[in-house]
Amino acid sequence: MNARSHTFALKLEPCQLEEAVASIFHTVLFHRSLGKFRIIDQASYTAGSLGYQEVDCQLIDLTYIRCSSQSLDETVGRQLVAFSRQLHTGTGGQISLEFYQRRRNRWHTYQTAASCFPWEVWSLQLELLELRDERERELCRDRLGDTLREIICGIVELVGRDDYLPDVPCRSELHTVYDTSYPDVQPYLFQFRNTTQGASTVPSFGAAVGKTLQKLMDPFG
Repeated sequence: MNARSHTFALKLEPCQLEEAVASIFHTVLFHRSLGKFRIIDQASYTAGSLGYQEVDCQLIDLTYIRCSSQSLDETVGRQLVAFSRQLHTGTGGQISLEFYQRRRNRWHTYQTAASCFPWEVWSLQLELLELRDERERELCRDRLGDTLREIICGIVELVGRDDYLPDVPCRSELHTVYDTSYPDVQPYLFQFRNTTQGASTVPSFGAAVGKTLQKLMDPFG
């Protein structure tokens, strides 16, 4: 199975990185999550409703929607803070959100990376800018907001296509498709990968497979 791969590129100030990436990854996660599953008996369960909330960015002219899950928001936030700290002004890097499912290997276990198969990868290529004055910052803020709105609209269109999604498994196999650790939401299994300029490349699940939709979004283009 080939993983679908979507790549976007952004130029932005370091202080805008966490909000910009969060707006995109939370949009994807909102469309790749279900309400928390409620167990009925040993063989069946139902999916609860998926709550949402609006988020107003402080450093970008943008409002976006995310799951109303504090624990999921904290997971994304920790990853973005760690990634942001690795970067320096004038450099950049790439961060990816990868969805995968687990399959039994020949020993009938799920514990190794070899038993994890990606089915969708969303990547952001980031270049950090050093702006000279407030006029440039205001221009960057406005154009970055426009760019992110375009990307978010593109994401909504892409996730609405009739593409592959893992089959909903029986109760005993839920952990092979969904992350069941969250108390208030049930996202598909996901993980983050990132690299910074000058660092050795960390191969991702989707690095060698899939078709890439390359959309270069430049706030100064």
